[in-house]
Amino acid sequence: MNGNLTPGNLPAVPTEVISRMIENQAQEIALKEKELKLRKQQDDHSYEYAKTALSAQIQDNESHRNYLKSKRRNYFYFIIGLVIIISALVCYAMALNKDHIALEIIKAVIFFSTGGLGGYAIGKSAKKSNPESLPPQQP
Repeated sequence: MNGNLTPGNLPAVPTEVISRMIENQAQEIALKEKELKLRKQQDDHSYEYAKTALSAQIQDNESHRNYLKSKRRNYFYFIIGLVIIISALVCYAMALNKDHIALEIIKAVIFFSTGGLGGYAIGKSAKKSNPESLPPQQP
């Protein structure tokens, strides 16, 4: 033998080795199939979880929007009620010829409303300039 292997002088490989290699490849293929099935099952579970989480988020967002809408509506009703009560007081005072009282009520409303709007504007500008200094808002 000269050390060169040619197709005519290859050493014979035992059939046990070949059959064992084929069995190993078959087992690897079976393991890969199981892996693929497991990945598909995980993907299916992830998909179902994502659908459930998304529907829960949609429901939560809808309930939050409804809450904000009712809060805004109640605030609006409160302001309208307050305006009606103050208007009624002013009209009642004017009907009793107490123009001075009506004028004082109107002055008080103007002072409170300008103070409230000024405070609101200051709070908004402070929130824009330094949002870390303000306490976190509750949703």
